[in-house]
Amino acid sequence: MTRSRRAIESRQDLVRAATEAIRANGVGGLRIRDIAARAGMSPAAVLYHYPEIAELTVDVHRAAVDQFFSERVKVLDSVADPAARVVTAIRSGLPADSEDATTGLLFELHAVARRSKLHAALMTSLWEREELLYRGLVQSGVDAGVFRPVRGVDQVATALIALEDGLALHIVSGNTAMNPARANALMVAMASEILRCELTSGGMA
Repeated sequence: MTRSRRAIESRQDLVRAATEAIRANGVGGLRIRDIAARAGMSPAAVLYHYPEIAELTVDVHRAAVDQFFSERVKVLDSVADPAARVVTAIRSGLPADSEDATTGLLFELHAVARRSKLHAALMTSLWEREELLYRGLVQSGVDAGVFRPVRGVDQVATALIALEDGLALHIVSGNTAMNPARANALMVAMASEILRCELTSGGMA
């Protein structure tokens, strides 16, 4: 194994370790010693690869964004019906429960965006990718004659992303008035109204 390859793998190990540490203690509780212990490295080794912990948290954020979005795209690959694809997208964007690891991590890191242009850029990147995803889903339904949206495709996509994010935040924040089942039902109902197509958990009524 080349030295550069070992360095890449060490950095990947540190991203995984830092991810676990943030999930356990939050960004504010991130400590070099904890990262080192989780990665099986010395604190000096952590600092060798990441002299600034801020750089490491950016890589954690980038990995979380990529994972979250790629998993959404993957579950849509096997769904062909336009209405079923929207329902599947809604389900994949909402956390499974209040302890959903990836969604909780994203919101933890999104909060840092207020003080970091790099984190803000990653937050924006995820938003834009998800908007593009929903635009494609809605447009394909329009083209197939299944959807007759009450607003333009871009507005519909933005509205669905905003609703999804708001509901997801309440779920992972422990708001007992909101749970995944209720959030999913609400989003499907709202999407049905906006798209003028009766959606169900299976796709279409």
